[in-house]
Amino acid sequence: DHFRKAVALEWDIRLTNPKFAQNDHRVNKIKSAFSKIFNSFEPNESYKKIY
Repeated sequence: DHFRKAVALEWDIRLTNPKFAQNDHRVNKIKSAFSKIFNSFEPNESYKKIY
């Protein structure tokens, strides 16, 4: 399908394989990584103009 290139392979595998979905450690690591990236941005008005 044409959406496959837009989805990270890691997410695609985790969502299609129930064994990976049950791995809370993996899920928590992914959440932690996104949280660190999100919190690393300084608040800036120019970011609000993107949306």
